[in-house]
Amino acid sequence: MHHGKEFNRALRWLAAGRLAAQTLSWAITILVIRLLTPADYGLAAMVSTVSTLITLVAEFGFGVALIQAREISREQSANVFGAAIVFGILSSLVMMALAPVAVTFYGEARLAHIVPVTAASFSIAALATLPDAQLRRELRFRALSFIDFISALTGGLTTLALAFQGKGVWALVYGPLAANTARVIVLHIIIPDRIMPRFQLRKAFQIIRFGGQITIARFATYLVTQSDILIAGRFLGKDAVGYYSVALDLAMLPLSKIMNIVNQAALPTLSKMDRETSDDQRPKLLDALRRVGYVIFPGIWGIAAVAPWLVPGFLGPKWASAILPLQIVCAILPIRMVSTLVSTAITSFGRADIELRNGLTAMFIFPLAFFAGVHFGVVGLAGAWCIALPLNLFITLFRSKKVLGFGHFEIGMALSRPAMYSGLMVILVYGTGQLFIADPLNRQAILFLVLEGAAIYIATLWFGDRKASLDLLTLFLPKFKGFQSKQA
Repeated sequence: MHHGKEFNRALRWLAAGRLAAQTLSWAITILVIRLLTPADYGLAAMVSTVSTLITLVAEFGFGVALIQAREISREQSANVFGAAIVFGILSSLVMMALAPVAVTFYGEARLAHIVPVTAASFSIAALATLPDAQLRRELRFRALSFIDFISALTGGLTTLALAFQGKGVWALVYGPLAANTARVIVLHIIIPDRIMPRFQLRKAFQIIRFGGQITIARFATYLVTQSDILIAGRFLGKDAVGYYSVALDLAMLPLSKIMNIVNQAALPTLSKMDRETSDDQRPKLLDALRRVGYVIFPGIWGIAAVAPWLVPGFLGPKWASAILPLQIVCAILPIRMVSTLVSTAITSFGRADIELRNGLTAMFIFPLAFFAGVHFGVVGLAGAWCIALPLNLFITLFRSKKVLGFGHFEIGMALSRPAMYSGLMVILVYGTGQLFIADPLNRQAILFLVLEGAAIYIATLWFGDRKASLDLLTLFLPKFKGFQSKQA
């Protein structure tokens, strides 16, 4: 099958599987935020800075290495699986040992009980490494979409049930744990040809070495994504961290969900393309970036446009301090979409060395920006993204241009129309809200603004870039292409 068709089919299945789960997940997230306090989210964010760091070592890039490898034997797979289990158990023990350190660093005694419970997730997640990689390498995205749905549903319902019972931060601890457990169980049910783990690691040295490079790059990325919480937790306190983390979570919501789908499809598809063809696929990468931009830009900038009514209307007036940080982060966040796709492409083409260098560069840029921004409070911390993201992308593209075959100008041209059409939508929606909506708690008005924004963007896209409109319709409605051909 043509690789472009495989990629489109992958996106359709993954998107379909996520749509139902995310609709429920977003509703649950809003309910949970209303039930919990900023302090609960602040504690959860502090735990995540520790757990995310250990996750990098626990995974050790084993899944990516298995997917990307040109050739891999059954024995190598078994030994990589064994290595993943060993690293998972060791990671659980290390996180348990770090509980007193977290208590001392943040000055929060409750972390002594929360951190050890969270540590169990590493041992559980390790059991999913090989079956998950098998499905992705074989491009079995229908099964993966089903697994994602079951996992998200289990985790979301667990979190909501505990929040209703007044368990506070524990709802945010046991929810992800339940999701990981469900994922492992369903994966092992779906995979009929199970490979038992072996522990002769030297026989899979090359694959483990590739995973090690990816791990170091991810460790650097960890400092990028968690250094803001680390610094804020140290200087601003748990309430401020709660406002900032909720603002960042809302801003990241469309980006993380959409990019997760795109990356799940792109990594195995691009890896297979690299193994099986020598054709120049770079124009297709730019086209994929443009398509994703047409979805990401309006999604993220749309949140910024309705933030003054969305936050108090759905989360409650107590979260009003999160509005401006949310708008600032949303303004610059599409650049992160570009960085994510570039990173996926570089890894898929087997250039873990470049990915490592890019990660180490980001490790210095972002913490320095956050440290400077935190002196201006939550708003300054959010504003640091506006400096760090563009600077890091500029350096990344300069270093990766030879492998990708394109650079800053080509990406700018590919994203110019998505940015322009989305910008027009933001101006009109925000202006409507400021002129006609006086009550920030008016939820019906929020729905009107969302529908207005959708109508403006769809109309602008249809009349401004008809080809892009048809491409997006064909992507998710493949039968539309046949219908269009008959009409012609």
